[in-house]
Amino acid sequence: MAHKTILRTCLALGILVTACAVPSLAGANNVTGPIQAFTDTSITVRGVTFTLTEATKYKGGTKADLAVDVEVRVRGKSEGGDLIAAEVKFIKEKNKNKITAMGEITEKTATTITVGGTVFTVTEATKIKGGTVDDLAVGVEVVVTGRKKADGSILAKMIKIVKEKKQKRKKITGVITEVVKDAAENVTRITLDDETILDLPGIMVLHGRHGLAATTNSLVEGMTVRVVYDPYPDDNGPDADGEATKFLVRGRKNIKGTIEAIAAPDVDLFNIVVNSNTIYYDDFTVVIGANQGVEDPGDLPAGTPVKVLCNPLDDGTFLANKVIVVGAEGQKGGVIGDQGVVSGVTKDGLGNVLSFDIDTVTYLVDGDTEFKVMGYEGPFPAEDFEDGLHVVVKAHKNADGDVVAIVVKVILPIFKYCGEITAVGADTFDMLGLTFNVTAWTEFSGFTTAPADISDLAVGDQVKVKAIVWPDDTLIASEIEPCDEDEDRVSGVIESATPTADGVELVVGGVTVNVTGDTKITKKSTMLTPADLIAGMTINAIGTFDASDILQADRIQVQ
Repeated sequence: MAHKTILRTCLALGILVTACAVPSLAGANNVTGPIQAFTDTSITVRGVTFTLTEATKYKGGTKADLAVDVEVRVRGKSEGGDLIAAEVKFIKEKNKNKITAMGEITEKTATTITVGGTVFTVTEATKIKGGTVDDLAVGVEVVVTGRKKADGSILAKMIKIVKEKKQKRKKITGVITEVVKDAAENVTRITLDDETILDLPGIMVLHGRHGLAATTNSLVEGMTVRVVYDPYPDDNGPDADGEATKFLVRGRKNIKGTIEAIAAPDVDLFNIVVNSNTIYYDDFTVVIGANQGVEDPGDLPAGTPVKVLCNPLDDGTFLANKVIVVGAEGQKGGVIGDQGVVSGVTKDGLGNVLSFDIDTVTYLVDGDTEFKVMGYEGPFPAEDFEDGLHVVVKAHKNADGDVVAIVVKVILPIFKYCGEITAVGADTFDMLGLTFNVTAWTEFSGFTTAPADISDLAVGDQVKVKAIVWPDDTLIASEIEPCDEDEDRVSGVIESATPTADGVELVVGGVTVNVTGDTKITKKSTMLTPADLIAGMTINAIGTFDASDILQADRIQVQ
């Protein structure tokens, strides 16, 4: 499976690795190698001394395990001119010969490059991402992964050429406490939690209002949102913290009941009362399943049974996205459920989906249809909606008897991984030989910072990732959390199974898994053999990821 994502941001300079010669490493923030000296308050690795504090974290061991010649990876941070050890990770036995370096190429010959004082041998077998061997030159930023050979030389397995560094984007989640509009009633600035001020460059799409074609002009005070933004420079920026680039409304609720009353307007919002819940609606709220001509919730009579899809506000009220009039299934006003393989997709000149078929039923798509991905917070883009996708659909019949899709959930392959991060970019990271994309909807859990984002990931971290394979083979990380396991693993459906001399070679989620006669294979309490593993089975493969980008399976659990 080809994963076609390019690393797009510079990584920190001067991360050092194990080697024989030890040059000056002043300014290094991350160092890997044998401990040369240590005290109760300091540790020296490859000539770099880090201060140990009570906040220093230890992975794979404890402070008592520190000893001269023990292999460790130290992640440091600069404070007042000193290097403080934020984390000390003990290198597992299987990784002792694995060498990683990040930074500028300082020397280059016909067969070698030097990065961070470590000399790597470059051969025809060396994989180069982001360029070719001709692009390797002194001063070029790279990430190099290699293996130490028996003679002490280091063979470069993979070299990534790092692109020009971009300003790092930030994320924030909070409650809108102020909304500023211009003379045309367009939202131009918001304040979150009375603290963070963000400018809007124009009218933007507002994701999360149950897939409506809503814009940032529907932002209201009390709404909880997650915002991705470009921070302004501290020295010469305007009187705001940054400029927003993406919005996502947080929190969803479905309220079922009957309309009890239509209440008076509140500023630009009107409201209805459903089962004692005050629900506001605005120009973006749509009515589905009502009699022809009814487009405003306020035109629905008291006693109408409804299901309201809405977002909670901080005062206990709600903002309605869709008001669905409840009727008998299959009749006007009823909600129809269906699933199957998509065919007959039609689109307009802009790529917007107009209709699609499932078996003999044609579903119309309008501006209120929500396209989602099963197991993922983010939307599914219309340009990727094609024949052959498996979907689950909720729809209703309009006044003309046409079936109109309300929600379309696309079912894509999902795989789970656990392994060591080998590279981190602006919105991607590498692990187990694959590149994972991090989006505004990727959920981080179990990290010390909240909310966490990709800046909390570092080379050498062991993490669990739940990822979705997009139609173009891109891996989108939906969930990321720390992993304390010492073993690598991948879980999901076997994509292919090829017999080998001593077993079988599998591909699971883009990872090649080597299974031999020594691999323990179980299905509940039943023992299996490599020959029993076939494409389509769901498995959990545990083992060691080697230098050839292959998972050597110790155990296979068949679901």
